[in-house]
Amino acid sequence: RVLGVQGFIESGYVFLPSDAEWVEDFLSECEKFTATDSHKHDDQVDAFVHCVNELTSNANILDIL
Repeated sequence: RVLGVQGFIESGYVFLPSDAEWVEDFLSECEKFTATDSHKHDDQVDAFVHCVNELTSNANILDIL
């Protein structure tokens, strides 16, 4: 699921607020995420991927960017 949005993320289309109190926990979970599902937690990653998929499924997303 993450591989499906990885290119969009790596292209710089995703921005996180640097001063939000949840960012550190979110990034920690993202860093521990593995393709083999050996990670313990992925709730935030799942929600993030769902959000990116929803936004990119809109045919006009590139008009926003």
